[in-house]
Amino acid sequence: NRERFLDELVELWYAPVFSTISQATHAQEHPSAFARLQATLEQIVTLVAENAELISHLLADALAGEPAAQRFALSLPGRHPKLLLELIAAAQAEGELPATEPHQLLLFIMSTLGGPLLLASGPLQECHWLPPQAKPLITWMADPQAARKRLRWALQGIRTNPPHPILPGESHE
Repeated sequence: NRERFLDELVELWYAPVFSTISQATHAQEHPSAFARLQATLEQIVTLVAENAELISHLLADALAGEPAAQRFALSLPGRHPKLLLELIAAAQAEGELPATEPHQLLLFIMSTLGGPLLLASGPLQECHWLPPQAKPLITWMADPQAARKRLRWALQGIRTNPPHPILPGESHE
């Protein structure tokens, strides 16, 4: 039926996305949970940027009451958000992130990444009434490089054990 067909279409799109995210969370090339978290989030920036229109559409459909989109949205907490929460908890156990509610940290991090990317590729695309001064802001919101920069700032801001800054005259070694 139509509902099953829509469910399968969404799953066909999401399966490789989830696989890519899952591989990033378990990459052994990163020595710490914090490094894996950062690498995974950078991968998510790429995936969201590549799929922002579809994701934004799915979100709009879920908010409009589309059952298939709602079922998909309701299935997400046990998928990539769960992987991110596990990395956050591991980074907390290593002392790299504050000992606070992991969901709060995830919400903070995702608000710097997904929110701007999805808004710029979704609802803000149709806001032709916005003044010309808004165009550069929307462009930055949609730019994956700018999102990566916001990610680094967010992670640096919440990290409890930041690396020692290099002072003038010091080397990186």
